[in-house]
Amino acid sequence: MSGDSTSLPKVKARLEELGVEPRESLGQHFLIDDETVATLARTVSPGSLVIEVGAGVGQLTEALAGRAGRVIAIEIDRRFEPVLAQVAKDCQNVEVVFGDALAVDFHRYISKTDQKAQVVASLPFHISEPFWQKIVDLPLSSITLMVGDRSAGAITAQSEESPYFGQLTLLAQTFFDVNLLAEVKKSQFYPVPRTNAAIVRLLPRKEPEFRADRRLFLFRRLFLTAQKSPLIKNVLKEGLIEANQLTQNQARAIIAKMNLPPEVLDKPFGQLNNDDLKVLSRALRP
Repeated sequence: MSGDSTSLPKVKARLEELGVEPRESLGQHFLIDDETVATLARTVSPGSLVIEVGAGVGQLTEALAGRAGRVIAIEIDRRFEPVLAQVAKDCQNVEVVFGDALAVDFHRYISKTDQKAQVVASLPFHISEPFWQKIVDLPLSSITLMVGDRSAGAITAQSEESPYFGQLTLLAQTFFDVNLLAEVKKSQFYPVPRTNAAIVRLLPRKEPEFRADRRLFLFRRLFLTAQKSPLIKNVLKEGLIEANQLTQNQARAIIAKMNLPPEVLDKPFGQLNNDDLKVLSRALRP
C-alpha cells in the first residue's frame, strides 16, 4: 500500500477540534492511509448492515456508510461524541452507539434472518480473544478485522510449529475461512503504533463443513462447551457419538487411538496451556 493519499490532516483536525489526545490503553491508533480505508470499505457488500467496532473520529465510518445500507458505529470513548454526532448527521445511515464492544448486544442489531450483516473492526490485541468468542455464533456474512501483526500471525498460523500458534489460531480457523487481505505498515496510523498490522477477512463456515470434517466438528464442540468446563475426554466422546452415530465403546476406542496423554484428556478445554493445545491439535488432524 502506497500511503501516498493520507487522511492525516482530517484526523489531526478532528482530534484538535475535540482537544483529545489518543489513549494507548484503548489502542487508539487511527488509520490515515486512504487506500487502506478504501480496502476496508470494499469488503462491505452494497446495502448490507455493518457493525463497525472502534469508530474513533469517524474517517472509516464515513467510507463504510458510502457502501452499506446501515452502519452501527460502536465507540467506547465518549470524548469522540461531538465528531461522531456530526458524522451521523452527515451520513443518515449511521447510528452511533457508545459502549464497550464486548458488552454491546450485537443480536439487538442483527436479525437472525439477515444474511447480509457484516462486522468491520480495528481490534486492540488485548480484546482479540474475547471478541472472537463473541462473534463466533453471530449470523454474519463476513468479518473484516484490522489486527496487529501478532494477532495476524496467530490467526493465519499454518501449523503447531508456528511461534504464533495458540488458542486464537484454533478459534479463528475452526469457525472461519481466514483470508489475509493486506499488510498495513505502522506508518499508516496516527499516532504510530509499535507494530505493523494486517487486514484479515473471515467467512463463517457452514454446517456441512463441520459435518464433513471431524477435526472442525470436535473443536467447535470444545469451544462451545468450554464455559461449562467438561473434561476433554467427555467432549470428544460425546462429539464422536453425535457426529458418527457411534456407541460409547466405539467412541472410546477412537479416542484411545489418538494417544492423548491424561494431562490433556482429564482437563477442561479452557485450562489447556499452549503445549497442551499443540498436542490436542496434532491428535485431531486426519
